[in-house]
Amino acid sequence: MRVILPGDMENIYNLHLEGIDAAIETVYIPKPRDVVIGKIIAEKKNVAYIVDISSFYAMSIMIRGLEMRLNIGDYVMGVVSQTGETLENVRLLRNGVIYRVPESKVGRIVGSKGEMLKLIEKLSNSKLEVGRNGIIWIGRGDFSRAIDIINTIVKRAHIRGLTDYIMKNFGDAK
Repeated sequence: MRVILPGDMENIYNLHLEGIDAAIETVYIPKPRDVVIGKIIAEKKNVAYIVDISSFYAMSIMIRGLEMRLNIGDYVMGVVSQTGETLENVRLLRNGVIYRVPESKVGRIVGSKGEMLKLIEKLSNSKLEVGRNGIIWIGRGDFSRAIDIINTIVKRAHIRGLTDYIMKNFGDAK
């Protein structure tokens, strides 16, 4: 049996030929104005930080004009610039848990007008930030409950009535 984890850097095609049932997933390709979450992986000669956003492309954060000091290993949230090469409006994400999902499921996790995201936060008493690249930051609250709800959404994303299913199976906020 072959296990494919979200965030693997390979395209998954024709896995049914190997007897594996899996949805076709692709690697995230950044677009201008996308909000993404990434990890600082390097600093380039006091000019820029290099950020891994789980894509074929790494992003840069220009140090000049940045109001905070970042360290390798920090997670940040930012907006992809018009050129698609840098992150702007960067915010440091502290004291939370990072969780990855297929980027194709992000829309279902956020929901129409952010309703599903609000429901996850309510039911897990958590604060979530969701990047278009499939990286989710979970701050405070019941991390494991938030992850259970997210996993349920990912597995059942194709089914109608998902909000009702989540409410039925995860009940009211604790």
